[in-house]
Parts: sequence; C-alpha cells; structure tokens
Amino acid sequence: MWLLALLAGPAHAHLEVLIYGPTETYEAAAVKDLGGVATVWDEATWKAAKASDFERFHVIVVGDAGCSGATASELKTLHDTRATWGPVVKGNIVVGGINPGCHASTEPAAEELFINLASYAGDGGGVPGLLVLGDHGSRDLDFLDAWGSFDVETRADDTVTLVSKSHRLWSMYYVLSGTDLSGWGDSSAAYVKSWPSDWYPLARNSKGEAVLVTFDDCDGDFDTYLDGRCGGTD
Repeated sequence: MWLLALLAGPAHAHLEVLIYGPTETYEAAAVKDLGGVATVWDEATWKAAKASDFERFHVIVVGDAGCSGATASELKTLHDTRATWGPVVKGNIVVGGINPGCHASTEPAAEELFINLASYAGDGGGVPGLLVLGDHGSRDLDFLDAWGSFDVETRADDTVTLVSKSHRLWSMYYVLSGTDLSGWGDSSAAYVKSWPSDWYPLARNSKGEAVLVTFDDCDGDFDTYLDGRCGGTD
C-alpha cells in the first residue's frame, strides 16, 4: 500500500464529514488525518436537524461502533429521521460489514481503508454521499429503505478479495489490495446477503459473500436510476 494523492486533490481537500455520534469510534480523528473537517452529532442534534443542515456536508458517516457493530437502538435515530436526511444523499453510497474501527489502532490499512471509503463517498461533486459500516445485521439497513431492501448477516471473516482491482475506491487516496485488508483478525464482521438490483459489490470475504456494496452517484451511473432520483434519464 502507498500514498497516492496529496491533500490538495479535489476528492480529499477540505472534506466536510458528518459523523453519526452513537456509532462513532475513531472516525473523527481519521478525518482530521485526511485533512478534512469532522462534525459529530449526537442523537438530539441529529433529530433536530433539517435537510439543509445535512446538505452542507460532503459525506455522512455511520461508523462501525468498534468490533461489535451497532445495536438496533443505536441506529434507531437514523431510521426515525430518514425522511429528512435520506433525500439529501445523492452522492456515492457504500455499506458493508468491514470494520476498520475495530482494528484502526493496530492495523495501518484499517484507517487507510476508512480514508478511501470516506473520500469515495464524499466525491459527489458537491452533493452528500453516505458511508455505513455500523449495521452488522441489527437492522438490515432498514433506514435505507428508500433505495430498496437489504439483508445483512453476521459472519466474522479474515479474508477480503476485491471484486475489481481497478475500481477507483481502491486508489482514492491510498492504493489498497485485498492482502492489505486481510489478516486483521476478522477483517469483516458481517456481509450483505442481498441488496437492491442497482447496487453492486466491491469486496467479498473468503466465502464469496459481499462485505462492501455500493450505489453510484448520479454522475457515475446516471442511467440506472429507475426511481427518478437523479432527475430522469439522459
């Protein structure tokens, strides 16, 4: 693994990141390492926020809550307020069961992965993206029901295989390989068993199950939007 870009790069400079407080572990510190600005909202602040408050961020991050993942109650505010923040998210979305927060203190590649993920999700041309790592099956990502239904299952696994090594996520900031992301002592704690048809997997575990899946932003995959979210077709 090696550093690909400097902080002057447009995908990384002055990244404004909103972090969901109930599942925050190390994410704010990692954003500062990136050279970005991290804002952590507790549940009360999140509930009181308007759509315009969410719009000022490049990416919304729901961290992995450490090694155990978030409980259903810790994610409840996301579900209850999804009608407010959900329509604001028009950038890249990444969800999965890889848990860099569990290993950030011992594995350099864990924080590097988070930096790449946050940079990729935040590279939406001025519209907010979303990164969710905290749901290890406690809610099956029900707060993303505007995009469709998901099934998330718990399974610890120590192998990560990249579906496409050329996908730009793996070189957004650091160049990362499957080897870099494997051997952490359970690199992933869950996998996404099913996802909406216009999403696709980025990485798999040793059993071939998806541990990261993504939804492209409007500029990245415009014609797949059947729900009119990006303003119709070309």
